[in-house]
Amino acid sequence: LTATFPIAACGTLGKPDGRSAFMKLPERLPNLMYIGLGLTEAGIEHNGRSILDLAEFLYACFECPTRGRTLSILNTDNVPFNGDAIRSYVCSCDFTQNSERSWEFEIWLKKHVCFHNTMVDRI
Repeated sequence: LTATFPIAACGTLGKPDGRSAFMKLPERLPNLMYIGLGLTEAGIEHNGRSILDLAEFLYACFECPTRGRTLSILNTDNVPFNGDAIRSYVCSCDFTQNSERSWEFEIWLKKHVCFHNTMVDRI
């Protein structure tokens, strides 16, 4: 059984204007429920660029006053226990640890963000 869901946003973090637009999405999408990632083993690392970007994006979600839904983080690469690793690195990265409200942010992450362990690679 297949379901169809509309895509609210898609872009790149590789260009300054794309990155800026992406980081503004939480205020425009208060009902956002799913965030898809494509991180390989090389991208799931402490203070890796993708982890820092994800932490910054989640912090923007945390600061959004109308945010009410739980977020599901789904990684689409075949990395065992990828959700556990991504959660650990987001919580321990420099962005999170140096944020103004780091302890509140970490509590929010535990309560409102589900980092799924997924294995969905197709060959």
